[in-house]
Amino acid sequence: MWILTPRGHNHALLHEEDLILMYCIINRVQVNWAYVIGEQMEKSKRLVDYRLPYVVLVSKLIEHFKIPLEGELTELVKLSYEVSKTNLHKIGPDSN
Repeated sequence: MWILTPRGHNHALLHEEDLILMYCIINRVQVNWAYVIGEQMEKSKRLVDYRLPYVVLVSKLIEHFKIPLEGELTELVKLSYEVSKTNLHKIGPDSN
């Protein structure tokens, strides 16, 4: 199952947002991705169980625009959080 919008739990369920985005992609309807990403990030502020999505994207933007991070809280990433290549291969397109 592929998801287009991150969520805090139950990745097995397909949400209405995912269906709308899939329809737009399949039918070549323009999507305001900045708005979609912004809405998902706003959810991370409102919902307790919801983690900040698009961490890699946000990190790249911070790096690109040289945003100063002095005084910001940091969280160390544990090795147990890493997704191995084996697991990625298992969920790849030819895993059926």
